[in-house]
Amino acid sequence: MPLPWKIETDLTADELAQLRAFLRERRRTVDEAHEWLLARGYTISRSAVGGWLAKERAEIAAEAMRHS
Repeated sequence: MPLPWKIETDLTADELAQLRAFLRERRRTVDEAHEWLLARGYTISRSAVGGWLAKERAEIAAEAMRHS
């Protein structure tokens, strides 16, 4: 079983919801997501943010496919 993403363990449920909303505003980049986290005091590597964001986008795409 894969380890949980640091983003999902370090952020509160409310912060995670805010990050997801920020990312949905428009197709945000890894750098924008990373900067969002840094601005809130989180020290999560850019590569970890990129991996998590790719996973999030894959889940969103899979969900859209199930509903189409």
